[in-house]
Amino acid sequence: MGTVTVPRAQSPERPGPTPLDTAPNDREQAHRLLTTVTKRYGPITTIVYALPLAAEGSVTDRLHASTTELIALLGALADGAFGRPLVLVLTSGAVHARPGDRIDLGACVLPGLIRTAVRETDAPTIRLLDLPAGRADWPRAVRDELADRDSTGIVAAREGRRWHPKLSPVPSEQPAGGANPVIPGGRYLVTGGLGGIAHNLAGYLVATYGVRLLLVGRSEAGAEKAERLAELAALGDVVYERLDVSDARALEDAVTAAEKRWGGSPLDGVLHCAGADPTSQWAELERHMIENESVRTFATHYRAKVTGTLALARLLESRPQASLVLFGSVNGEFGGHAFGAYSAANSFLVGFADHWRHERGREVQCLAWSMWNGVGMNRDQPTAAARSQGFRTIEPVDGLRQFLAARAAPHHYLLIGLDPTNPAILRHLTEDRLGIGEIVVGYASEAGPLDIRTAVEAALGEHLIPIRLVELPGIPRGARGEVDAVRLLREAAPGKRRRAHTPPATDTERLLAAIWARALGRPEIGREDSFFELGGNSLRATRLLAMVDDDLGVRVPTQALYENPTLAGMASLISRDAAHG
Repeated sequence: MGTVTVPRAQSPERPGPTPLDTAPNDREQAHRLLTTVTKRYGPITTIVYALPLAAEGSVTDRLHASTTELIALLGALADGAFGRPLVLVLTSGAVHARPGDRIDLGACVLPGLIRTAVRETDAPTIRLLDLPAGRADWPRAVRDELADRDSTGIVAAREGRRWHPKLSPVPSEQPAGGANPVIPGGRYLVTGGLGGIAHNLAGYLVATYGVRLLLVGRSEAGAEKAERLAELAALGDVVYERLDVSDARALEDAVTAAEKRWGGSPLDGVLHCAGADPTSQWAELERHMIENESVRTFATHYRAKVTGTLALARLLESRPQASLVLFGSVNGEFGGHAFGAYSAANSFLVGFADHWRHERGREVQCLAWSMWNGVGMNRDQPTAAARSQGFRTIEPVDGLRQFLAARAAPHHYLLIGLDPTNPAILRHLTEDRLGIGEIVVGYASEAGPLDIRTAVEAALGEHLIPIRLVELPGIPRGARGEVDAVRLLREAAPGKRRRAHTPPATDTERLLAAIWARALGRPEIGREDSFFELGGNSLRATRLLAMVDDDLGVRVPTQALYENPTLAGMASLISRDAAHG
């Protein structure tokens, strides 16, 4: 096995026996580089992408540079021309895994970007390795990772061990007798203007706690927003300033002026709700997959979540008593198919909260939400795919209650709106929160249940653990032939109501049923079956739609599948389009 070292063109060093010069900051250039390496040295089995690991230069410059290079590399690999190599992305300080870790704010967008890449493709195998602080430990950490050819996602190398992020459930209710989550009569800055969650929070805080608010947003308070502002002003002391949260000087001037209006009393806290609205991406999901995504889209999402957060940090440097609450998304933790820029921006909030809590000792929380129903960017958006992945919809009144409970909790990072019973979430929980209540055996064979139970009991020996057998039409498998544990658990869930099988009724439905069966690895598909209830996810959706295009010559947009997730719904959509075509 040979090694080819490709330093950046501007680097004076030339390590390795066969260096090539490059600055692969666009997909075509990265593709040419990979083509050259393949022609000279043969097939590529592993790509180690090493970011500049010294935290030098501005946070935003390093963050944009690493994003640009990484999406160029992943875009160049997307067509499969270079096989299925392992892509190992090296960082140092992208995640906080152990006490004493230090965060590199210039790298902490990458976990969200990597997680999105994993959701969008199974070729190549993509993993981020966050290296330990001691450089002497780096070679061993990299060797250990190179030995693992299958794992994806995030790994932190610490103390000679590999640490994987896990979630731990916390009580959802505010503890009795705890500290007040909001200071009555306090003075707060709310970013995000007069729309979505910011408006809901503002009205509740003013009406319930009598707080005095400074609202800031980029848009003018005209028409509908003017009415909202008038409603808030009727409740109490509310002022709206039009400014960009990423403008640190304008932010300082607005807050200083507000503090003067408040009689010289300083700011008590900030609720940072501002963010770019990604809903327009639903109409062109394919264009926003990482392999196609533009640097401009990343810059748009980084503006409020990254540059805006840094501007707020600068504002609060001189206000050490003020708290900071960052409103994020669960996509920062799990990634989001065709929402890579949004996910990366929200991943930054997690890293910043770790930095401010552990290294600066400041009062900060990052609240990562699933979906507020009918509010802001989630208004009129399909929810079936999100629910299948364990993301619950949150009614606004419940969201306000959960906000208060979160503010009273001691944790600085909380994910709100997850369904811990969903297999897609269950696999991310810490082992100490999981108990062996039963052994579930899914089977699809000619052997009878008695034979299978006898074999399992023999394997268990003296361990007295209940066994539940579930007969399945087939064992669900992933693209590489491995057992798909998430789909298996979903199929075997106790109490799951099996929809009565209704066979396809039209020629189009029958053609589609055969395609769905191949895409999902199922022997039969009913006309009322939902793609997502059958175990479909965003990656399988991409494959399914490509197969529909290849077999039927019909291009179904991804959003159309999300809005019409049943076989009958897709068939009706295709027939309707054909009639109008």
